[in-house]
Amino acid sequence: AMIRPFSRPIRNFQVFGKRSSGTNFVSHIVNQHLGLKRNKSYGWKHGFPAMSAISPRSLIIVMFRNALPWVRSMYNKPWHTTGPLQQAEFSEFIRSEWQTQIKGGINSKDEPIDPRIWKALQLDRDPLTGLPFANIVQLRNAKNIGFLSFANRRCNVVFARHESIADDPQAFLDRVAGHFDITPASPYEPFDRVTGGGRWARIRPVKAPKVLSSADHGFVLSQLNTDVERFIGYEYDLAASENTPAQ
Repeated sequence: AMIRPFSRPIRNFQVFGKRSSGTNFVSHIVNQHLGLKRNKSYGWKHGFPAMSAISPRSLIIVMFRNALPWVRSMYNKPWHTTGPLQQAEFSEFIRSEWQTQIKGGINSKDEPIDPRIWKALQLDRDPLTGLPFANIVQLRNAKNIGFLSFANRRCNVVFARHESIADDPQAFLDRVAGHFDITPASPYEPFDRVTGGGRWARIRPVKAPKVLSSADHGFVLSQLNTDVERFIGYEYDLAASENTPAQ
């Protein structure tokens, strides 16, 4: 889905989405092939929207991904998670309270306060209560709603699913270019896909199961906000097993 409330030319863009949702890949191809400048001034791309204003010359791109491969990918690349979560087995990981931490700043304008001390990552907590989410799926539910709020923020925005772009990057670029009157800089060319969690993929001693157990599969689906998932375009079969490997 695409929303364009302004007719002014697009000059820059910023991608938002949960970790492991393809934000780095999409940021690369839009910058490379549509020639738009990357913008980081609207805050942490994985956090809840909290900017003071959005320019009519900016394009916001919001990424979503199917919950089942997403939760496995999050386990394989557990950025910012605390020690207990990093050491947990998969079944424990998805059921644990979501705790993340950071030493310095994470937004482009954050100051690296107390860089020697680990601190709770506030941008992963409930923005209204300040409490950590009960588990990773509850985190997903809240952030999905937060990202969908861009539809109400009077800004240029694209909502996209990771799977659709991965299947046909050129079609995605063509649709965005056409809808926002952007002259492409070049056609899409395959490349070694970028990932912000590359080092985790190398050093992680354990990996998520390629197929979730019935208990884990059922737990993830039991925690999902299925109305929001359906609105985004994801349907889940409670009795089915997910066989797509995490990336």
